[in-house]
Amino acid sequence: MNEIISLNHALEGERDKRLLLEKELAESKEELKLNRNELQLQASIADERLEASNAELRRHKIFYESILNNVPAEIFVADTSFKFLYLNPKVEENEEVRDYLIGRDDFDFCRIKKRPQGIAENRRNMYLQVQQTKALCE
Repeated sequence: MNEIISLNHALEGERDKRLLLEKELAESKEELKLNRNELQLQASIADERLEASNAELRRHKIFYESILNNVPAEIFVADTSFKFLYLNPKVEENEEVRDYLIGRDDFDFCRIKKRPQGIAENRRNMYLQVQQTKALCE
């Protein structure tokens, strides 16, 4: 009989532990739900800020390109590998050719425009000099 009473006490103790664990689990689930909601809110705010920044960048790009496209001089921008990032219409009137040249270099430009490759070689040397000295060259 004592064994049955001991087993009942042990069983009640295990039930209490189980109820406590179930309560802790429910609290953890609620906390996770709150954290998930907070993360979703933060992600939404970050997405809104990112979209606003992208819209502002697009406005700036349009503004500066409209200026550069109307300057009466040949203007181009290249990356550190001397690949074109931007060419204004004075460099090349045909927009399709300008778009094609983006990501290409002076050697491609000279080939397309049927100009001597020596021009590209001279420009490359000049770019390298500027890159190395961090100064304008003549």
